[in-house]
Amino acid sequence: MNILEEVESLDRAIKAGRAGLEGTIGVTCPIDLGRQYMSQLINAFIAENPDVTFRIIFSDQVLNFVDRGLDIAIRWGSLPDSSMVARPLGNDRPVVCCSPDYLEKHGTPRTLDDLRHHNCLIQLRADFPLDRWRFMQDGFSTSVQVKGNRMTNDGYILRQWAVSGLGLVWKGAWEVGADIEANRLVPVLEDYHLPAERFHLLTDGSKRLTVRVKTFVDFAVQYFKQMEEPARHLVAARSAHLLDSVV
Repeated sequence: MNILEEVESLDRAIKAGRAGLEGTIGVTCPIDLGRQYMSQLINAFIAENPDVTFRIIFSDQVLNFVDRGLDIAIRWGSLPDSSMVARPLGNDRPVVCCSPDYLEKHGTPRTLDDLRHHNCLIQLRADFPLDRWRFMQDGFSTSVQVKGNRMTNDGYILRQWAVSGLGLVWKGAWEVGADIEANRLVPVLEDYHLPAERFHLLTDGSKRLTVRVKTFVDFAVQYFKQMEEPARHLVAARSAHLLDSVV
């Protein structure tokens, strides 16, 4: 739909007595974040705008969403491509965690060096293992080379392995917050600071946003803003209690 068609569509809706939106919005998002949050966000948006259709691709790979004909990408971390327009959605602090069963069988890692003796579940990104976990220690950045018997490019599967007691996992607090709240996962190494990452909503800066995409972008920013405070405090509020209960 071009700009003229978009204006005509909105004008028809207004004349019909409702300023509704219609058309398709294409979105790509990391798998775990998408399953836990984006699906709810999209449901809430469609409830207010029933004539909008969503085309969603959940992937932990960095897709060229513009070439794929999508309107929006949700991304973690730094944004090297200056042609994109980024709207911040929130900050995420990584957490090293595992199931209570894993701690009972293998003990609790107390230092970074202890990680070398544990089975670590490793994320693949573009077939490259993210097996160096970063921490802040005494004000300095440090990393630990970890190893384990399971690697995947699917963040959801990675979390499910951890819940099943198969090893330690490095995941964002947004992604494991519900599992920690339910005592399916327990944070460890809480004395070490893990650098926070910001996640963003990206659109193509070379294109004018349609009314429906712009409306959804604003809706998404407010949605995550309302959810950021609970997600930020959940891990810190529960970790000490959970560790006491299993160690």
